[in-house]
Amino acid sequence: MSSSLIVFIGIACLFILLVKTKIHPSLLFASLLFLFFLLNYIKVEEMLNNFVNPSLVSLILLLILAQVINKTFLHDSLSRLFTKNKSLSPTIFRLGLLAGSLSAFINNTAVVASFLAPVKTNRRFGNFNRYLD
Repeated sequence: MSSSLIVFIGIACLFILLVKTKIHPSLLFASLLFLFFLLNYIKVEEMLNNFVNPSLVSLILLLILAQVINKTFLHDSLSRLFTKNKSLSPTIFRLGLLAGSLSAFINNTAVVASFLAPVKTNRRFGNFNRYLD
C-alpha cells in the first residue's frame, strides 16, 4: 500500500471518529500524529517546526520549571517571606513586589503559577481564597 493511501485512510478514519464518537478531538489528532510518526511519515523536527508554536513549547517548559521551583526549599522560604505579616495589605504588596521582580526575568504565567499554591493553601487569608477557585 502506498504512503499516500495510508495517509488518506488515516485522515478518513479521523474524520469518522470525530463525527461519530465522543472521544476528545485532541486525543484523536495526537493519536494520528503519533501513528504517522511511528510509520516514519513525519519526523520530530517537522512536528516541532510545523505543528507546535515555539512560544508554546517555551511556555510549557517555564510552567514545568515553576513546578520544580514549587518543590524546592527556595519556594518555601519565599512563601514565608511574603506571608509573615498578619495583615492582608502588606502581604499583597510584598507578593506583588516579588512577583513583579521575578516577572522581569521569567514568564509571568510561570510566576503566577508558582505563587498560586502557597496563597491558596494559606488559611490566614480567609475569604480571599474564594477568589482563587
